[in-house]
Amino acid sequence: MIVLGHLRRSRIVSIEAVAEIENLQVASNTSSPEEMAVYRNQLQFIQGLIDKLPERCRQVFRMRKFEGISQRDVARQLDIPEHTVENDVAKALRLIQQAIAQGENEAETSLERTTKHGRARISTGSQ
Repeated sequence: MIVLGHLRRSRIVSIEAVAEIENLQVASNTSSPEEMAVYRNQLQFIQGLIDKLPERCRQVFRMRKFEGISQRDVARQLDIPEHTVENDVAKALRLIQQAIAQGENEAETSLERTTKHGRARISTGSQ
């Protein structure tokens, strides 16, 4: 639960934290049903981001970060240079971070619009 809380508050996602997400027990004695729903949504969001990565990039990322396969072994298994493995992992991280930042920006913009409309309705209704 600590990892997901940190991810929620951070625009930069530690890949170790993302890799650990699959191993987390979502249920916790201290979590409310609302918190559980938020954690599940966050997990699904991050999994969705990973699923949307370009095919080779996603494959390299999963092999390195989820399966723990060394850079050299990933390169051998996929018959690609080691520097390509390194570049694909960096690309995956960059794309995930950009998507998270974009999602946060969209949420903030939506909230601002809602707040502005709500204020306009309140001030119009009281005149």
